[in-house]
Amino acid sequence: MSRIMMVGLIAALALYGCAKNEVDFSEEQSAAPAAQAANDAFAPSGEAGAVFASVNGTPITTVDVDNEVARIYRQMGGGQISPFQAEQMKEQLFAQAQDNLINKIVLYDAVKEQRIEVAEEELAARFKEYRDQFPSQEVFDEQIRRMGFTEQELKEEMAMNIQIQKLLESNTEAVSLPSTADCREFYDANVEAFSSGEEVHASHILLRLEQTADEAAKSAAQASLADLRKQIVAGADFAELATAHSDCPSKAQGGDLGWFERGRMVEPFDNAVFNLKPGEISPVIETQFGYHIIKCAERKPAETKSFDEVKNDIQNGLQEERRNEQYSRYIEELRGKADVKMENG
Repeated sequence: MSRIMMVGLIAALALYGCAKNEVDFSEEQSAAPAAQAANDAFAPSGEAGAVFASVNGTPITTVDVDNEVARIYRQMGGGQISPFQAEQMKEQLFAQAQDNLINKIVLYDAVKEQRIEVAEEELAARFKEYRDQFPSQEVFDEQIRRMGFTEQELKEEMAMNIQIQKLLESNTEAVSLPSTADCREFYDANVEAFSSGEEVHASHILLRLEQTADEAAKSAAQASLADLRKQIVAGADFAELATAHSDCPSKAQGGDLGWFERGRMVEPFDNAVFNLKPGEISPVIETQFGYHIIKCAERKPAETKSFDEVKNDIQNGLQEERRNEQYSRYIEELRGKADVKMENG
């Protein structure tokens, strides 16, 4: 297996560890066949491919490019992209993949030239950090097996990523923290970014109905929820009834949807919940998902964070932006010195 084919494995594994199941009533979920069709458009290939380009004598095959496209697509949350959007993005993603692969080769060549090493202890700690993102060793092993990698290849890829990270950090050590004046200028120009709208913390009970449900089914659902509401008003525990009766995955949390801003949910749900005071229970409401009763737990007014509250975040963000600009200049310098040959001319 070529080193280029291994590029991006770490990012893919990190995505696994960061995945979360969120309850969202903001819009209908996309149909599974459509999502699968988009995924198939960028499925990584395991077959040998023709040489697309070479960088300092290291070949990049068409399969390397396909695999990098698939990695970028997954990182963008590919399952949420329609086949039409996927087709429109194809040319852009292939160009990005080609750039990524060229950049990684010139960076790794610079690593070798500067003889940057990784201590065994550092690699072991990084490997453990990634492995611990998985619920068990078995799940971890299965994930890398499905991606066509061995544990040793994963460790080699991690070592290369650490070496490249050290290389880039050594070329940005001189990037200083932005001044308070720079931070204030950024804050004043982007104050809306530090503002949050009104928020509510709410729970609900959902009785889901198919869109083809007849009036009798709708009436039965409404009556069931009205009865549950009556029990809650009389003192029954909302969370217990949600766990027992709700058709929403949030039933596992007693119907708790957490905090969300106005406009996040579908309009009927949004209007109902933001008209409730803490502790109040809504009447039965209808959305495209079915029928709900909602409990408001807490509310937060709209607010804008002060400059002092966000100064450190702005300072770190601006410094990171300057580092990235320095990274780009350094990579362009390396590319300018590299022997890059495109096989298609």
